Amino acid sequence: MKFFATLLVVFFVSAAVLVSAKSMKKDKDKVGDGSNVATKNCHYEKGPWSECDKTSNLKSRQLTLKKPQAGCEQTKSISKKCKKAKKSCKYEKGTWTECNADKEMIRVDKLKRKDDSCESEKRV
Repeated sequence: MKFFATLLVVFFVSAAVLVSAKSMKKDKDKVGDGSNVATKNCHYEKGPWSECDKTSNLKSRQLTLKKPQAGCEQTKSISKKCKKAKKSCKYEKGTWTECNADKEMIRVDKLKRKDDSCESEKRV
């Protein structure tokens, strides 16, 4: 009899914990975890991207709130990495030297077309 009473208590405690956990989950779904609920309905006008900052390799833009909304920031600034610029530097491959004292071979490639953004020679 004592065994059945203990089993019954364990059953009811487990059921209470389960109901409580489901209730907390529903409340969390309604309220949110606080990270993104307030900004869910915030709509922003996107400004143009800035030029790429060469030191940080980032570009940024300003976002402005379209309509006043409780819990929404009036302006935001976002940034992202710039895409690597495609270099148009084309080189004519030179010939390899004989091995030097350090057992290395060197090749000097020369720029095909003059371009101030490119090195005139490239050592490989």
